[in-house]
Amino acid sequence: MKLQNNVFKLGAILRKRKIDFPALLDRSIRPIGSCSLVIGIVAAAMGMRPASDYLLAAGVLCHLVSWFGDWWKGR
Repeated sequence: MKLQNNVFKLGAILRKRKIDFPALLDRSIRPIGSCSLVIGIVAAAMGMRPASDYLLAAGVLCHLVSWFGDWWKGR
């Protein structure tokens, strides 16, 4: 219950300060995905098998979320 109250308070603060949270998420998720893909490719080249799989999967997931957001907004 306390977590739910904190989430509501955070939402009120973001609305009050007119922070565009979806745009903030969109601007932050794309670089995270790119870095994860690059690090995953380097880890795969070094033979770090499980780590590279997880990093590549995280990078692809970040880019899919970003592309879905672009499609949803009609860009």
